Amino acid sequence: MAPFLDFDILEQFTIIRQSLAPLRLSRWQMFKFMIAHVYRETGPVTIFLLSSGLMLLITYTSKAIMARKEMELAIPVLGGSKQHKLDFKQLVEEGRRLYPDTPYIVKTQGLPYVVFPTSSFDEIKRLPEHIASAQDFFLKTYFGHFTTAGTETPAVLKAVSVDLARSIPMKVTSRQEDAKAAVDDVVGECPDWKEVRLFPAVTTVIAMTNACSFLGRELGRSKRWVDLVRKFPFQVMVGTFMISVVPRIFQWLLAPLIFLPAIVTKWRMKWAIKGVIKKDMQNFLSAKDKKSLLKLTEEGKVPFTAALMTRYKPEEATLSQLLQDYVTVSFESTPSSAAALYLILMELATRPELVEILRQELQEVMVDGKLPKTHLAELRKMDSAMRESSRVNPFSLLALYRLLRVPTKLSVGPKLPAGTLICVDVHHINTSPELWENPEEYNGLRFHEIRKAPGMDSRYQFVSTGADSPGWGDGSMACPGRLFANSTVKIALAHLIMNYDFKFANGEGKPAKSSLPNGSWNPGLETTFMFRSRKVGA
Repeated sequence: MAPFLDFDILEQFTIIRQSLAPLRLSRWQMFKFMIAHVYRETGPVTIFLLSSGLMLLITYTSKAIMARKEMELAIPVLGGSKQHKLDFKQLVEEGRRLYPDTPYIVKTQGLPYVVFPTSSFDEIKRLPEHIASAQDFFLKTYFGHFTTAGTETPAVLKAVSVDLARSIPMKVTSRQEDAKAAVDDVVGECPDWKEVRLFPAVTTVIAMTNACSFLGRELGRSKRWVDLVRKFPFQVMVGTFMISVVPRIFQWLLAPLIFLPAIVTKWRMKWAIKGVIKKDMQNFLSAKDKKSLLKLTEEGKVPFTAALMTRYKPEEATLSQLLQDYVTVSFESTPSSAAALYLILMELATRPELVEILRQELQEVMVDGKLPKTHLAELRKMDSAMRESSRVNPFSLLALYRLLRVPTKLSVGPKLPAGTLICVDVHHINTSPELWENPEEYNGLRFHEIRKAPGMDSRYQFVSTGADSPGWGDGSMACPGRLFANSTVKIALAHLIMNYDFKFANGEGKPAKSSLPNGSWNPGLETTFMFRSRKVGA
């Protein structure tokens, strides 16, 4: 018989307890002593088998507990098949077919999400943060303590939505110069057709253009910084998918290891900008008239550090906090804007007639090659093309992600306990035949035509929110940086349209997109473009 089967643990415990009785050890001390004794008396193979068995038992128990909690919610659970894991779109469409007016549960990233129907959009967007929090959702599901997701403070949210947005008109011309420098770096002058991998190129353009606004041109245009900004979101994404296959009970144990590449990159990003931010802070603290530091100028970077320090309490405005804020803003602004630019370029590449329409609009609006110092609302046709791209190519099938902070009963479904993760099916908003004519087709001027109708002039813009515009979220927790993102994408797109012809390489077309296990879309990031310089006005 194997040695570990001959080992009578109860007998050993009794002997040890009687022997140590005079020492009057506590139960915890006795337990530690017993574990040490068993470890010394047991071989490595036995220890491995016992540990493996314990882990399996814990995993099984945790899954059983989670399953019981789901049953207690009295909400149907969808998914679980291999096909559902490979095609999340099919899962959401099945949910709509089976439960069109009530919620259902899907499992993703090892967690149950309660998915509400599209009719619940307005109700959920109105839930205040003390009841349902978007930040708490991302902090939990994307391990924000390691990735920065969901770590935004009220000060940084206000600085982005108010102070940064206020700077947009003043900075248009200088940001055009930054976009030009970025495009020159990745595409350059090319009298003949030049092959370029599109997604890395547009990510560099967005990262560099944004960084020049926040950090100044010397650091913002440095290859070191741009490489870090490009690398960080990818490492977070890979870590998030890797940890989703780990049993939830072990995730926090393994998270530091799984997210180690992202943690190291985040530390390197902070180290790279430390000198710049420290100097900004010293200038703010030594200034007699601190409001003067918030004054906007055409040249130079946005006074973002001053804006943050104005909104923080003095004891909160530490170097560590501001470095975290800058990394967070970079992380949340770069991949989303890069993806938006990438997707609209792919739509335009097969529609040269639409490109010419947008060029003509730009020629009518620009003066001596310069865009107006506004929020660029004048570019109505470009705005429509971008808005239509976001409708046809959304980032996710779900939106309005929230974590309930208190027990909550909505108009449909049972009362949900605190800690429940909820969201809304927005796939059936973007593809609704009741809302959109031929919803599966890309019509770049769709919203330009809609906005011509009486009372529609200010609606259906790229930055709009609402039950028919789910891309930015909605309510008090809608994306605070959408105005800045809108400006960045339009400036970069304008430069590319006016200075280059472009098309898919080797006769390729728009790649087929696929749904990922967390409900987001993978648009296919391996696309290669051909660029050729053109004379402005040609």
